[in-house]
Amino acid sequence: MAGFPATSFLPVGFDLLSRRLVPSVQHTARVLRWSHSTVAGSFTFADPHEDPSLRALYEPYPPGVPNASIFETEEPAQNRTLPAAVRTSRTRRISKRQATASLIVLPHIVRSNALLVRCIRQGDIAGAISLRRDLNALHTPITPNPVYAEVAYHLLDSPDQSNPHAFLEWCELVPSPPNPWSETFEMPTSLTKILHRLLEKPDDIDTLRRFTMLGARRGMAKHIAIPAISHITRYSTPEVASKLLSDFTKAAIAYTPASAIPPVILQSWNGTFIRALCLSGRVDAARQCLLALHNNKSTIAPFAYHIVAEELEALDRPEEAQQIHTLREKSGLYGFWHRAQSPGFRRTAPMPPGTVVDQLRWIRRRIDDKLGISIKDLTSFMKAYFFVGHRRALSLLRNRLVRLSSNRNWSQGLAFWGTTEMQLYRSEGKDEEVLRTFQSIFSPIGITAPLTDALGLMQPSSVPPKKRLWPSSEALAIASWSAARLAAHSKDNGLLERCYSLFLEGCNPGPNGMFELPPTMRPDAAAFQPWVGAFAWTSGPQGVIRVMGDMRQRRISPSVMTWNALAKAYIRNNEWIVAKSILKKMEASRMQRGSKLSKPTRIRLRNRLGPLRDWGFPAPDLSTYYILLRELCMTKQLSAAQELIGMLTESGYTSGDERLDSFIKYVKTTQKNPVQQ
Repeated sequence: MAGFPATSFLPVGFDLLSRRLVPSVQHTARVLRWSHSTVAGSFTFADPHEDPSLRALYEPYPPGVPNASIFETEEPAQNRTLPAAVRTSRTRRISKRQATASLIVLPHIVRSNALLVRCIRQGDIAGAISLRRDLNALHTPITPNPVYAEVAYHLLDSPDQSNPHAFLEWCELVPSPPNPWSETFEMPTSLTKILHRLLEKPDDIDTLRRFTMLGARRGMAKHIAIPAISHITRYSTPEVASKLLSDFTKAAIAYTPASAIPPVILQSWNGTFIRALCLSGRVDAARQCLLALHNNKSTIAPFAYHIVAEELEALDRPEEAQQIHTLREKSGLYGFWHRAQSPGFRRTAPMPPGTVVDQLRWIRRRIDDKLGISIKDLTSFMKAYFFVGHRRALSLLRNRLVRLSSNRNWSQGLAFWGTTEMQLYRSEGKDEEVLRTFQSIFSPIGITAPLTDALGLMQPSSVPPKKRLWPSSEALAIASWSAARLAAHSKDNGLLERCYSLFLEGCNPGPNGMFELPPTMRPDAAAFQPWVGAFAWTSGPQGVIRVMGDMRQRRISPSVMTWNALAKAYIRNNEWIVAKSILKKMEASRMQRGSKLSKPTRIRLRNRLGPLRDWGFPAPDLSTYYILLRELCMTKQLSAAQELIGMLTESGYTSGDERLDSFIKYVKTTQKNPVQQ
């Protein structure tokens, strides 16, 4: 009919979206009446087509999800023809009505959220995802914000086998901010919780990468970039991390023009990438990245040069470090730089003098008040209190530190606490307590639950897995020593073999195409040394060579102690010639004249160890000669001991080591008086 607008049979929400008109007060009242009438009845899952709350599931909706609410639409064309003063006054009245309407919690919003929660409680995640998408199209907000994170947790922890991408489909419904680079904008709490949950899974790099790209496309790049780039760079290959950074920047530029991204943010992203490479032990990759970004000053910060230069200096590569300093001077980038300090455990009040009980009260009060404690004071107190005999308070303090371990400073204190406690238990020969302490504080790297189950140990109760720390090299070596000792002294002959296999499996957690354990977190030679000693005691030289082969596969160079154990095993097997060949190779490595080894020596080593170029022979120290000389004396191989003393004299040793001098004196005395032999 002429003079009357065309009537649409779509729901009111879609009617407003199609016409894009500002509703009047009467129209708003009609929305409220329609909402109350359509959702007043109880809903059921019997016939979804008859349920008004599920009507949107079976009707099309616009592909784009506007950021405004249902009452925030464009200004009508007829208003643009009015005078400015009239248009301003009308806009103010409309804004006032919009503010009033925004304070009203519409009944259909409450019912829709109740239906969403009901879908979640019943496990109908697919229905919840569809309903959430339709609620977005209808501009219906989710009132309980924790619901969003709750669904994401469920989809992340219990993936849907029929739809493996359900988690990403749910996270795709993130609202987009109008100005993503604004200082006042904060990322929703639910998304922050989801990001933290993803960061707790180091091996699930692919899901974190997809979530990061999704956040960048939705305008969350500023808030997601730093933790995501740091985590993925640390736990993946440099190629994967570099590709992520490139794609992430492109996605952020696609959301907003490139000129809108502040240069400081680009510098922080690249600096985080370089810093994570250095901290994970990939200094060469960080150096190459720095050289590639050097020509573009707007994408790199001055502190990146300092980080790479310091890491190169720590690796005894002064020439390359000086080259980085020269590049920084040529670029003209100058900035104040200092090493980061941990105020919680370094700058703190000293422990007051007093009895052990007084110190216990002081430490407990400092922990409860979340104040700093010196690592030195904490370690000295632990040793004093441990030897007094009161052990229960130590476990209580450890549990308090576990609750605060989410803070970086307190996590460092907890790591020192755990390492010191393990040392004290090992000094008393309590290997079971060493392993329980390791499981209570550190992540199961190397020492896993199947390994402790094979040893017959019960799992510690009430251990929060999310707060476990990554074990340091010293902590892993102590726990490995206790596990190897228990397995070697067991009456079960095959227990050592099974435990070592479980240890190898635990050293490579979650292998996949993108995950790679950073070099600084991989078990080093100290973690394998206890197993070297255990197999040397039970299987002889062949067992040691097998462990060394596993170390070579993991690109771990055998230490001096490893070669000492191998040479000692050959001496115990009455093969002094092979042990002497190993010692000569080590001496040749120190004197840098490896080519002067005799041909029989090289053939002898190659037959037992394989190609010599695959092994890194370290230079021997006095402990090498002491261990071999003591073993020769214990096995009564005095002629070989005399030959070893001659090699020691040729290396330039005169005297100074009390233990070594005592064995030298014993050999010489026995040679003069053969009757004592």
